[in-house]
Amino acid sequence: MEPFKSYSGDWNNDLKIIACAKSFLDAHPEGFFVTNDRSQRLLAKHLLPTHAAHIKSEEKCEEPIYTGYKVVTPDDIELAEFYSNLENNIYQLLTNQYLVIMRDNQVMDQYIWTGKKYV
Repeated sequence: MEPFKSYSGDWNNDLKIIACAKSFLDAHPEGFFVTNDRSQRLLAKHLLPTHAAHIKSEEKCEEPIYTGYKVVTPDDIELAEFYSNLENNIYQLLTNQYLVIMRDNQVMDQYIWTGKKYV
């Protein structure tokens, strides 16, 4: 594989994942490679020394992992505020991120933030 010409070991799945992470980090230096696999993380730090500060485990990552949705359990006042002004991004969602509203451990409602309002 191209990213690690000097590596002489077997090309296992960990190395393929690390090679993809290298391509991503080269193109997006502000990005992170997050893995809870300790051996993969150590190998990535060894093979990608210039990106070592951007290789983390999930529990040490300051930023929450983006999932594409946010689950909230608002109280009555917060829920009334939300419904009365759908143009106000009170949950700080990213554009096209979904909001799942829970009540009594059940999904009560779902919205998507368009960048201008919840729909």
